[in-house]
Amino acid sequence: MWTTGTQEQMRDWNRFALASFLLGSDGNAYYAFSDSRTQSGVAPDELAARTDIGSPIASYERADGAYQRRYTRGLVLVNPTTDTVTVPLDADYRDASGAVIRSVSLEPHGAAILMAA
Repeated sequence: MWTTGTQEQMRDWNRFALASFLLGSDGNAYYAFSDSRTQSGVAPDELAARTDIGSPIASYERADGAYQRRYTRGLVLVNPTTDTVTVPLDADYRDASGAVIRSVSLEPHGAAILMAA
């Protein structure tokens, strides 16, 4: 991410990049994110390090306007469109703040990495 932006914008892009990575990962790959030209991307990414959603149990699919992939302990959602989408969830999940949710609203180019509640 070799541009300027707020910390919140950098966090959002990191989450979008990590979630997109998780849509296609088989669990045997490494993820790194660098938010500047001078920062090394080889150090473990903090967001990736604290994301413990288990192993993928299905391929990704598009449903309810977002790409989704189930994991043993979580769910990954990515909205690559320019529209906000609301995705109903079939079970209780915890969002990044720890709140239990039954649906998630994804802004344009937004993503969510949810833990099973």
